[in-house]
Amino acid sequence: MKIFSARGSAPPVVVAARAYRNRTGVPVDVAVCSRGCERGQCGPAFGGGFVAEVGAGKYDAAVAGAEADWDDLESSGLARGGPRWSLGMRESVLLVPSDNPAGIRSIDDLTRPGVKVAVSTVDCLRGVWEDVCGRAGCVPEVRANISLRVAGCMAIVRAIVEGTVDAAFGWSTFTGFHRRIAAVRLPESSRIYRSTCAGLVKGTADEEEAERFLDFLVWGLGREIFAEHGWLTHVGTEGPVVGAVSSA
Repeated sequence: MKIFSARGSAPPVVVAARAYRNRTGVPVDVAVCSRGCERGQCGPAFGGGFVAEVGAGKYDAAVAGAEADWDDLESSGLARGGPRWSLGMRESVLLVPSDNPAGIRSIDDLTRPGVKVAVSTVDCLRGVWEDVCGRAGCVPEVRANISLRVAGCMAIVRAIVEGTVDAAFGWSTFTGFHRRIAAVRLPESSRIYRSTCAGLVKGTADEEEAERFLDFLVWGLGREIFAEHGWLTHVGTEGPVVGAVSSA
C-alpha cells in the first residue's frame, strides 16, 4: 500500500505506518513531499505543491496538511471522493530561532522596524499570516516586514534554522523538526487552527486496506502517535506547546 504525505505531516504518519505493519503485517510505503516546491518546481498545472506531487505518483491514499489542500486535490480530479479522515489540528505559532536574538515575544514585535519575517505561499501555511494578523489587527504593519516568501513548510524551517529571518508563521508541531527552532505561542484571540486530513486518491489499488489504515490513524494507535507529535484532538486545548518560549 502506498501513502503520500505532505512533508510537515509526515513524522507521525511514518511512525504510524511502521506500527500498522507490526500489528497487521501489511506494509505501508509512505512517500513524503519532495523539496521541489522550495526550488520553485511545484508547477502550476495542478495548482500547488501538494496537489502536483500527488498527481505525479500512484497512491492509495494521501495525507494533506490542511483542508484547503484537499479541496484543491478534489478540484483537480485526483481525489477518490467520499469521506475525509480528520487526523488532528495544528495551532498557529510564531517560529523563532531557539536563542531568539531579535527578542520576539508577541505578534506586536513583528511590527518593529527592521524585523525580518518569513511566510509560506503554498499548501498548509498559505494565507496563515493574513489570518493571524487579521485577527490581531496588524496586517499592514506586519506585511511591511515580510522579507521572505517561500514555497512550503520546510523552506520556512530552513529560514529559521539558518537565521535568514527573525520569525516566521508556522505550526506548533514544527519545533520537532530541529533543535534550533522554538515557538512563541499566540494569544487565544489571534490563534488559528487547521485540520490535517486524509482520504483516498483516484486509482487506489486497494480501497478497503487503505480505509483500514486511515481508520487506524484516527481511532487506533495512530491517534496516540499524532498526539505525541504535538497534534491537537480538541481545538482550544491549553496544553504546553513543545519548544515554546515565554511570551510574557
